[in-house]
Amino acid sequence: MRSFKTTVSTLALTSACGMFLLIGPGCGVGIVPSEFDDLGLGGALVKPSVSAKPVCDRLTVSGEVTAVEGEEGTSEGHADVVIDGTLHLDVAVTVILLEVRALPSGVLLARTSHTFDFNDADPPLAGTFTTIDRMHLTPTDPPCVFRLDGGGLIDAEQGTGVFAGSTGRMGGIGNEINFCTGVTTFVFNGTVCFWGE
Repeated sequence: MRSFKTTVSTLALTSACGMFLLIGPGCGVGIVPSEFDDLGLGGALVKPSVSAKPVCDRLTVSGEVTAVEGEEGTSEGHADVVIDGTLHLDVAVTVILLEVRALPSGVLLARTSHTFDFNDADPPLAGTFTTIDRMHLTPTDPPCVFRLDGGGLIDAEQGTGVFAGSTGRMGGIGNEINFCTGVTTFVFNGTVCFWGE
């Protein structure tokens, strides 16, 4: 296991193509469109520590959420989550729309959070993790359906139980949100990192 002796948790670089590169030790590289230059997520990628020793596992999430009636900006549902080869069925998912901005092209830029609760999954894990995400919603035909692309970082401060202090990233392209039915389907891939002393 590798030891990182640094207090710098994230390095953001702007490339010539207008993208920010987020580089975090142990958890890979994330690419974020430059429209989100106000990211403010540096502390979420890596838990600062003098000699942190991350254990990072592959993460795959496949799920569906539906808008909650009477609670604008909130969707709930379930996902199947694979962590390091172990499948956890029916993980509870809550999605919160934090902000949205419309571009003249009709594309919507959204900031969301996804909370994954493993307490009642099969098999269960005692804990939750939350991502803070940046999403691009591109109109398609039919008009209610938007293509959903983007991803986010696992917020170390919001993890509970076995995910307390966990970090990482996940994202996906070609997902779908239907504003007529309120249903969003998604597949995300990424990494979750657990931190030891």
